[in-house]
Amino acid sequence: VGSIFLQPDSRFQQSQGDKTYRRLSGLRVFDRVEVSYDTSGVGKLGVANARIGLLPGKPQTMTSEVYATNRGGFFGTTLSVGYRHRNVFKSLGFIQAQMNVGLEAQQSFTRNGNDGQVDQVLNKNTFFNTISIGPEITMGFPRPFTGLFSKSSGSRLLVNTLFNYQRRPDFTRTLVKGGVGFEWNETATKTWGFYVADLNVIKIPSKSPEFEDFLIRTNDPVFTNSYTSHLIVNIPRATFTWNTQGTKFRRNVYYLRSTGELAGTVVRGVQDIFQKNAVQLVDTLTGRDYRTLFGVRYSEYVKMDHDFRINRMIHDRSSLAFRVAAGIGIPLKNLEVLPFESSFFGGGANGMRAWRARSLGPGSYTAPLLAYDRIGEIRIEANFEYRFKLIGYLEGALFTDVGN
Repeated sequence: VGSIFLQPDSRFQQSQGDKTYRRLSGLRVFDRVEVSYDTSGVGKLGVANARIGLLPGKPQTMTSEVYATNRGGFFGTTLSVGYRHRNVFKSLGFIQAQMNVGLEAQQSFTRNGNDGQVDQVLNKNTFFNTISIGPEITMGFPRPFTGLFSKSSGSRLLVNTLFNYQRRPDFTRTLVKGGVGFEWNETATKTWGFYVADLNVIKIPSKSPEFEDFLIRTNDPVFTNSYTSHLIVNIPRATFTWNTQGTKFRRNVYYLRSTGELAGTVVRGVQDIFQKNAVQLVDTLTGRDYRTLFGVRYSEYVKMDHDFRINRMIHDRSSLAFRVAAGIGIPLKNLEVLPFESSFFGGGANGMRAWRARSLGPGSYTAPLLAYDRIGEIRIEANFEYRFKLIGYLEGALFTDVGN
């Protein structure tokens, strides 16, 4: 009832009809929503009979995907299984669960027997020496605060939990994530998200001796702090999405997604108020003091990330696509670098496509271990594509990428 704004015996307003359509579509439980009007036999000016047609979607769905990867000659495979219930507890809320399992071959650190130096090689008989497995569950409930979001559509309370276990040749890492937030549609094209709290617990329970030697030899806080146990507490995290796709016929389709994060600062402020004598530990690599939460060092940074795209239709068989992406993260006092999970990287299928993921830059930087992950605090990318249809479902594209 709270999603219908067309009232009996009231004067017709197209805006109320559009608002009703957006609100019903935003519930995400109907495959089709139709609002039609009939003025025959009414006999009054500005009055019409409204008919709302709803086609319910399947309450429960299962999905599965299997795909293979080839990263510079290292093969891998990933299996993803998903489940979605669109009317959990008969509240028009949803629950979505997903399980991902990935296997991949990656280079590992080994000690050179002649001079004791650490090299990175992949044995010929190595097959899928890296495993990544983890479930993710997201729950959403519509209309959490009616008054606050009365002018919006599709407002919902979101609760997200995730666990990921990753075993690589050189270390083992676990990630536990939980978050609570709100999303709402300001208009048919604008969506806001405000996440009150995001907590990420990253643990590195084990490292190989060769990998430990490499971290010591590099004497680099970026690498060392990226591969130590830490917390990421985002209070808050905000997103904004502008997407004109699907709003009538447009020759140009625009898409913008902006994200802002503030991590650790609120935790430090609370400690300053309630724990004035909080224990200060010393980083053995940098000599700087730092604080912990529940005995684990927490990250402290501010980060902005933007992704803007334009898709221009030439005709029904070809189009042009432009994309500009830029982001910056500024580490603050408690951890002098961005954590690995929040850092930027170049390469991969969705960025600089001539490089493997995390293999580009920064700048003209080169290292003896060419396959080692490369991350940074700033990213700038641009892409241009000419897309065209070939035969049937087969399509092609010419593209160029620039960035670092």
